[in-house]
Amino acid sequence: MTTASTAHSSRPALLLLMVIVGGALVYGVSQLASHSRGTTAAQGSPATARDLHAAATKGDTAAVTGAVQAGAGIDEPIVDEPGRTGMTPLMCAAMGNHVETVRALLKAGAKADARAEDGRTA
Repeated sequence: MTTASTAHSSRPALLLLMVIVGGALVYGVSQLASHSRGTTAAQGSPATARDLHAAATKGDTAAVTGAVQAGAGIDEPIVDEPGRTGMTPLMCAAMGNHVETVRALLKAGAKADARAEDGRTA
């Protein structure tokens, strides 16, 4: 194989590597941005989707409201928990019978008809 054909055949691999690195950079920047939008420990409200799900699961309405106000994704689904994949904060609150938290999420604009991976809704 000649040098020219070797260089040409490595272009798809290089392009794939660039896409992967670019995606990782975009993901990292978005994670940093979501953390920088968060609240301080003194304020006591989570601002990440993971913390919003945890607060909704516990029925901590004040923390849920604070997280939503701080920019946490109100309809962002859980992506890494078997049995809960696709569940939104509203689904987590409803599953725990946390009526006030459910009301707060609905008032803030949570989608009542969102479906989890297994087809469940709030």
